[in-house]
Amino acid sequence: MPREVYVPRLMLDRCRVCDKKTGLRLCSLCAERAYCSKECQTVDWKNDHKVSCPRHERIDIETFYPFLAGLVRFARYHPAILHPACRFCITNHPVAGTSANVFPIPGTNESATTLIFGDPCRDPGGPSWWRTAPTASERAKLLRRILWEGHGLLVHLTLAFAILCEIYTIPNIRLKYRTSPIADFGIIQGCVRVINEDRLAYRMPDGTTLKGDDPLDHWWIYFTTTKKEEVTLDMGMYTFNLCTYLDSSPYFSEPGLIMPALFVEREISHQPGSDRLYTERRRFSVLRNPALASGARVNEDCSSGAPAVLEVFQRLAGRPPNDVEKTLAKDWVGTLTRPLREEMKRKSWKNWPAKPNVLCDMDIHELEEHYREQALELAS
Repeated sequence: MPREVYVPRLMLDRCRVCDKKTGLRLCSLCAERAYCSKECQTVDWKNDHKVSCPRHERIDIETFYPFLAGLVRFARYHPAILHPACRFCITNHPVAGTSANVFPIPGTNESATTLIFGDPCRDPGGPSWWRTAPTASERAKLLRRILWEGHGLLVHLTLAFAILCEIYTIPNIRLKYRTSPIADFGIIQGCVRVINEDRLAYRMPDGTTLKGDDPLDHWWIYFTTTKKEEVTLDMGMYTFNLCTYLDSSPYFSEPGLIMPALFVEREISHQPGSDRLYTERRRFSVLRNPALASGARVNEDCSSGAPAVLEVFQRLAGRPPNDVEKTLAKDWVGTLTRPLREEMKRKSWKNWPAKPNVLCDMDIHELEEHYREQALELAS
């Protein structure tokens, strides 16, 4: 039986009773009606809201996004997307954040840190894969940057679709940010400011060069509140060496897993100059898209929604999905929706930290500078 998709009001900009636009407060039970005074709220409560108020549970996206990042982390390890860089040994010394191995990308006006490959490798990420790595942790970090590259549009679109399927088909659960309900969410295409040292390219044994992720064609998720505040969630910055991540311990049974995510919230986005990281070109609402809503209604088995995702993917990408993308869409819809559905039943989020502990996977030269600053601080 098809499910219902519950789309919240886009704006709450006037009193429900008298249309006044100032001094508004939301109903504390549903956050879907606004009032200018206690008197107006009492009138509306007596009229019909006492019966019709849905009394929503509201999940703060700031509390919940680490779980979403974990789902994407698990989805990334898919047999259909084994990176070519995992098949050969690195012959140069591409230490992150340094310019010694930045080379032009053939056929373009761009440059990137270029990994040069030689003999076949049977142990990707092991000592023989990158023999000159400064440390084992630096080697592991480079492997993660490679494995978590690619398919930015599809992974963010599928995650947003999973949120639509498993949260917005439940009558009494909604997302919020701080005190404001989420009124819309979707995906943004744009560019992100990345220096050449933090980009990756791959020179293969046959002499061809493969271009890594393009910072001029980047995708991320937005969440907009009824107060027109906006926060964003980006699972694609780790490959560009902006390696913020969360520990899996509070959210999953497997502790110590690195879950990459960049969550840009109110305090960050309002800092002077912070908008220079992202430049938006276009956005697409997932919550309010009819095709995805139709897919969410029939996605009870956690796999039937893939055609809707692929339809929207083709529209946004400007081309039909290839065979790998078709496989990923089908599998990722299930990988992302099933655990999200179970979490809606468990309601573990009620015990998660209100503000997650955000960590940073620093380069070796960044660590050296960090320790030097600590030593100077202690000496003073």
